[in-house]
Amino acid sequence: MSYQYISDFGRFFNSLYGSIGWATCDQNIEMAMELFSERSIQKEQDYLARAGFNIDLHEKVKVEIKSIFHKDNLETFRKLIPYIKTGSCINASNLIRFFNIDNKNLNYLLEYMIKHDTGWRRWHGNPCSLSYLMHRFEISLWDQGGIFIKAIESGVLVDECILMTFQLSDILKISSKNLDGEGIDYLFRKYGSKNKANKKLITHIFLDGKNKFYSLKDASVRDVFFRHSVFIFNFFDYDLDLIRNSMKNNGSFIKVLPDHIKKKIANNKNLFLSAGPQSAKFASKKILDDEETAMHFLETDPYSFKYLSSRLQNDHKFLIKYYNNKKNIETIQASTTNWWSRDVCFFGHDILNNKRFLKKHLKRAPNDYRFISERLKKDISILEIINPNLNPENLKYAGSNILNNRMLLLPIIKKFKYPFKWISKKLRDDYELCDIAVTRYGSFIQYASDRLKNDKDLALKAVSGSYSSYKYLSKNMKKDSDVITAAIQRNGKVCKYIPKEVRQNKKLWMDMIEKRTLPIRSIFFACHFTLRRDPDIYEKALNQDPSLAGYYSEKILINFNFKNINKSSRQVIYNIVCAATGKEDIFFLAWAKKHILEF
Repeated sequence: MSYQYISDFGRFFNSLYGSIGWATCDQNIEMAMELFSERSIQKEQDYLARAGFNIDLHEKVKVEIKSIFHKDNLETFRKLIPYIKTGSCINASNLIRFFNIDNKNLNYLLEYMIKHDTGWRRWHGNPCSLSYLMHRFEISLWDQGGIFIKAIESGVLVDECILMTFQLSDILKISSKNLDGEGIDYLFRKYGSKNKANKKLITHIFLDGKNKFYSLKDASVRDVFFRHSVFIFNFFDYDLDLIRNSMKNNGSFIKVLPDHIKKKIANNKNLFLSAGPQSAKFASKKILDDEETAMHFLETDPYSFKYLSSRLQNDHKFLIKYYNNKKNIETIQASTTNWWSRDVCFFGHDILNNKRFLKKHLKRAPNDYRFISERLKKDISILEIINPNLNPENLKYAGSNILNNRMLLLPIIKKFKYPFKWISKKLRDDYELCDIAVTRYGSFIQYASDRLKNDKDLALKAVSGSYSSYKYLSKNMKKDSDVITAAIQRNGKVCKYIPKEVRQNKKLWMDMIEKRTLPIRSIFFACHFTLRRDPDIYEKALNQDPSLAGYYSEKILINFNFKNINKSSRQVIYNIVCAATGKEDIFFLAWAKKHILEF
């Protein structure tokens, strides 16, 4: 009955098995039910309730689900097999570990995996290796039932300990997908020396019968390939077809070849035309000057532009042809801005001075502005082309004449906040430009001229927008009480930027307390810690905020004239200090000094 309440059978088991080890079986089932069954069960429960039946359907379903996912329920085991998926808890290893299956059902599982080309989930220390299966199911080596062979065919890992028992004829029955790094290392130790080398074995394990590395298909043995590639190439006398087919996946595999072989193939045009990415750096100057081969390099790896001959790097027609051959060029440019920059930074000097070409190029890749020649960076018409798609960061690469052009920069600074920090020193003294920049982002006051850093209106705008801008103001503005007040109102952390002599200015802080321009607590902690012990400041602060008594100094309180504190504050002060000290001694001492508390 409960099968109908499990909306997704595979995900239900995934949730159930994934929590095994840190929760009980009941908790696992409850969590899985909540994720996949709760809604459908509640719907049925509501129908029953309307009909007058008060049945705890949740509990009944839970009991039945427990029976469904019992380790001996082979029906559930067979139902889960179609859900086998790499990277999920639904895989052959976990099904074998969870359910108590027999040889018959193991055979069924293996047949399904072979039929549907579902490879065994491979990972280091796979618990369902060949030795595990042989031990659990009592399978003999090359058993008559064929389970052993089916396991091999489905990709079960062959442990090194079992591999050591294999004869050469047995090894030829397995493939590279059955071996981990240790297994491959073992074969090289046993058959890798020239006096023991077996060409049939090496071809079978490492080559796919087509003179290409089978191991390249499997990332888990790629490191092993690099360790032993020199041996394999040498074993087959650096066969050209082997090299070609190995380069199809990744051209950088040439680096494992010795220098004399690299020199031998450096002029082989056909070889490089079929090579994968990163092969250009191994080609000869002649190949790198060939348009057909160069085009192949660029199509497989745009970064190859840096290796091309200077003639092609400066060939306008070749570049046009290159870009016109790009597929979905606008889509690529829109998805990743840096894609173009990978090749344009290696353009030749003539191209980076070619105004006609660059105008077209910068329309689709405005961020490449930084790579053009210094002459064109001073050309206003170039900047006007990319202005709609302007990255403000590009302005820092512009010529001095542009960075001094007020009419051109005014709309850009209105639109973006960052350009202000790259404009000329002359324009940084322009009040309007500075006002626009500081209004957008207060900290940009740091790029203003010394004259404008001393302007009170700009200073107030700056600290109101960003408290950290206070540290960039002139000395006079840092002493101004209005500026300090605005900065503290923005964020009390500004105190760390206020100069020591300002924080020690008693008159300044007394005036601020009397005017009450800020909360007393903010003023009290903004002034220097020595002033917080000053009886005059402490008295005025306590009158306005008695909670500051929590930051008392015994010396001050003992000698403090409480008569100057208003009556409503005295009781608050008394309670705070007594709670902090756990004793009334301090007030008895104060009384002894004839500073009588009048409650």
